[in-house]
Amino acid sequence: MSQDKELSPKWRARFDFFDSVGGDITSPEYRKKIKEISFFGRMKYIFNFFAFFFGIIYMCILGLWKKGLVLFVGAGVLNVIVAMVEYANGGHYDSVYRALNICYAGLCATVANYAYYLKEVRGIQGWNPFEGFSKRSAAKIAARREG
Repeated sequence: MSQDKELSPKWRARFDFFDSVGGDITSPEYRKKIKEISFFGRMKYIFNFFAFFFGIIYMCILGLWKKGLVLFVGAGVLNVIVAMVEYANGGHYDSVYRALNICYAGLCATVANYAYYLKEVRGIQGWNPFEGFSKRSAAKIAARREG
C-alpha cells in the first residue's frame, strides 16, 4: 500500500474487509462473510455511490483512470451503436439510452471499491475493470502476490 497516503476510516474499513477474506472476492469466504452483513452494511463494500453518480470523474480522482476510461469508452460505443440503429429504424430509443447509462453507472459503482483496493494494497492497476471479479483473474492476482 502507498505509505505516503493516509486513508480515511471508510476506505480503511473496506480494505480491512477485503483483507479479511484474503483479498479474493470470488472466494466462498467472501460470499459467506458478505451475507452475514445487513443489506445497507453490505452496500458500503460492494457499491460506491460517488462512482455511481460521477463515473469516470470519481474513478480518475481515485487514480483508476484506466479502468474508468475503459468503462466510459465502452458505454460510448454502445450508445453510438444504439444511435445508428435508431437512425436506421427511425425510432426513438430514449429508454434504451437511459438503460445503457444506468448500467454504466452501476458498473462504475460496483467496480470502484475493489479496484481501488487492488491499486492501493496490491499495487495492481491494469486496464481490465473487472480484474478480480472472476475465478481466473483472481487466480492471476494471487499468482502475482506469491510470485
